[in-house]
Amino acid sequence: MTIHKASKDPVLIKKIALKIWSLRTEIEEVIRFRLKEAENREISSPPLSDLIDEYQGNVSPQEIEAIFKNMSSGDESEEDAESEEEESDEVSEENEGNFVTQRTPQIPEEKITRGKTLLSEINMEHIYLFAEDTFIEGRNVVIEFLIPKTFSLNAQVIHCRKHSMSSRVISGQKLPHRACFKFTFLKPGEKSLLRQLLQSIEPEKVVVQQNEDSDGAGEDDDDFGELDDLDM
Repeated sequence: MTIHKASKDPVLIKKIALKIWSLRTEIEEVIRFRLKEAENREISSPPLSDLIDEYQGNVSPQEIEAIFKNMSSGDESEEDAESEEEESDEVSEENEGNFVTQRTPQIPEEKITRGKTLLSEINMEHIYLFAEDTFIEGRNVVIEFLIPKTFSLNAQVIHCRKHSMSSRVISGQKLPHRACFKFTFLKPGEKSLLRQLLQSIEPEKVVVQQNEDSDGAGEDDDDFGELDDLDM
């Protein structure tokens, strides 16, 4: 803090609240919701092929109404081929128009881990954060950034350790674990979302013009300046 107080330049330290859950938990909740929707519509075998494609990183999430509407048609094979073509077109349009469709699963509160990070600890490859619970190294997780334009990114746990620094530096909430995640960009558009976040908080560069007092200033290190006229 002494460095920041001594500096006359503005210092921006922005905290970002996070919600974190495992990728497996999300897939389980999405499948559970799909089975419930199929039961309400009196469908014995709900469609799951779109979820397989989504979590393999091939397509973006689709509207639930469109999925069951396609299923209720006669020829399933022809519609599957058409839906694959439509999905591929939708992904290309999203990439070109900077429009990304993301899923908002209903994750139980007890399966969500709270965390916080700083803007300076996020880059295009990794994120460093403080969390209330520990994470197993190598586990795939989903990070939700609680900012005005909420979005989520997939990542993999690189390391997670319990730290001794007082958590009150970051928040009044207990966040005793220090973790590093590597972004996996599992779904289409995630890299664009992260790039937009980093570019939006990039500081503006200020060019300072230096006044040149004299052309020969600073050339001789042994120059005594005002003492040159004195007889030593």
